[in-house]
Amino acid sequence: LLKELRDPSLELPLNEEDELVLLELNAGGGTNMSYLPDGCIYIATDHWDEAKDYLEQNFGDSEARIKYDRFLLTIPERLTSVPDSTVSAVLCFHSLCSSSNVNLALLEILRVLRPGGKMYFIEHVRSKKTFSKIWITQNELCLADVRVGLSLRRLQIADRDCWVQQ
Repeated sequence: LLKELRDPSLELPLNEEDELVLLELNAGGGTNMSYLPDGCIYIATDHWDEAKDYLEQNFGDSEARIKYDRFLLTIPERLTSVPDSTVSAVLCFHSLCSSSNVNLALLEILRVLRPGGKMYFIEHVRSKKTFSKIWITQNELCLADVRVGLSLRRLQIADRDCWVQQ
């Protein structure tokens, strides 16, 4: 899914300095950094404060090609420290399931995206039947029954051209 970000024909909006600005929700230790395009500005968020340490430890290999802007200790529905219309793309992998208000999280994502920006997302939230009771108990911050598509339709934003789902 992230290979598209490296496609030179992709026309994501750039900032005033002609740079691609990427915001990753619940970045954890930075698993997706190896897929990010050279020269991009990277903003990471997570609701787990220790994620910052792991992210910064793992960032060393990517430091020369990615500009690490900052880490935000926050949840997807509280992106208040990210100004309106400043992000080229939002990376959201298994993140909305930890949101207490998916609708608000989606509206926040729309708020921070530049016109023409995209949200790339993969969620494991289709059905609780898919997950064992042990998995759900061990992952209490993950609401495995969140229905992103339904939220997009309820907010009347499902037809926008910014959603890229795997």
